[in-house]
Amino acid sequence: MQATFNTLGSYAAPYIRDTLLRMLQSNIQNGAIDIHLKGACSQQRSGALKVGNIECTDSGVLKASLVVHDDPTLWLKLCQNLDIGVAEAYMLQQIECSDLVSLFRIYIRNWTSMATVNSLVQLPLRLWNQVTRKINNTANAFQNASFHYDTSKALFKAFLSEDMCYSCPIWESPDEPLEAAQRRKAQTIIDKANIRSTDHVLDIGGGWAFIAMEAKILGEELIKGRSYEDNIDYVLCDYQNIRKPERGFDRIISVEMIEAVGKEYIDEFFGTLHNLLNPIEGRIVIQSITFIEKLHSQPKSLDNFLDKYIFPGGYLPCNTELINSMSRGSEQCMELDSLDEIGENYVKALRLWREKFVSNWETIKSSILREHGERSDAEMEAFKRIWIYYFSYCQAGFHEGILGDVILAASRRPRVMSHSPIM
Repeated sequence: MQATFNTLGSYAAPYIRDTLLRMLQSNIQNGAIDIHLKGACSQQRSGALKVGNIECTDSGVLKASLVVHDDPTLWLKLCQNLDIGVAEAYMLQQIECSDLVSLFRIYIRNWTSMATVNSLVQLPLRLWNQVTRKINNTANAFQNASFHYDTSKALFKAFLSEDMCYSCPIWESPDEPLEAAQRRKAQTIIDKANIRSTDHVLDIGGGWAFIAMEAKILGEELIKGRSYEDNIDYVLCDYQNIRKPERGFDRIISVEMIEAVGKEYIDEFFGTLHNLLNPIEGRIVIQSITFIEKLHSQPKSLDNFLDKYIFPGGYLPCNTELINSMSRGSEQCMELDSLDEIGENYVKALRLWREKFVSNWETIKSSILREHGERSDAEMEAFKRIWIYYFSYCQAGFHEGILGDVILAASRRPRVMSHSPIM
């Protein structure tokens, strides 16, 4: 079966390659890409294939250069899912790129026409799906990348600021350090929540379980011996099982955790917050990554890179869906007070994280090998590349505005019964 697959793949790959490259040439209108093909399949082609605004000398035009190792499995991957196919090819070193962020920004700026490329390339080749799934079995360099989710805080320490804050900051000036921008974000949330010294405050964290456990330990270490130690409890549990104070929590804050809840459960999430809040004067502040309204409303037939490798099961709401879910979940008892967009700050944060990750890679690599045992060079390279790809992919999304980050503040209103004299 594998021999048959390889034979069929070798025959189909040139057709897929030529079709895809022709479509890129006709559909990239904004930006310029130089594509250099290398390998046996590309011997008939000479020089670079140039697509987009090649003749434009404007320094503002986005440009990227690609080196593509012309392997049949690469083109078969791309015909299944262009977004994930490019990511996996980069992880497997089948594609090299001079500037991933610019490449992704070009893709976003040509989104409408590229959607046509996706559908036209994939439609006649969907019959290959059952066969070409075997590609993933032959490329095991990233099969074991699931240990991405089991890595200790050492990895995050290697690229985050000292406060270990893994969310969007707020800059006030270009020269301001990341730590100051993260403190400003924290102060903004505190101000939005209008936290008083007598309030019971619930801070719902996010991330994988190990981050929550490390956060609990780190948090307890930070408050130990300080005057407010008796006023703060770190509890490791599901937010739905938290012990509720007698009058409920006066304030609930949550920073970039809601994305992990899942589309089916966002209403339930807000319902839980509604039930935990002080019914008289409760207030919530939620920071969330969001997806642009226009694309959010379009049917999604294929997963993308983030869905498969970074946040499987996650969901990015648009602003409207976030507000509507809050209303439905709280039985219309939470009223929006403000919604502030801070996503442009993520562009710089992701760039800084990526640069720090790359500069500290040897330290990260040593930590992974100590904790997880021997790994092949291909696995370690795939692990490194998945993070670089992730930082670049998201940076481009925030830069072009298809991703956002909002701080939502809302107040709990008493339920008005039908027999109320107000009615």
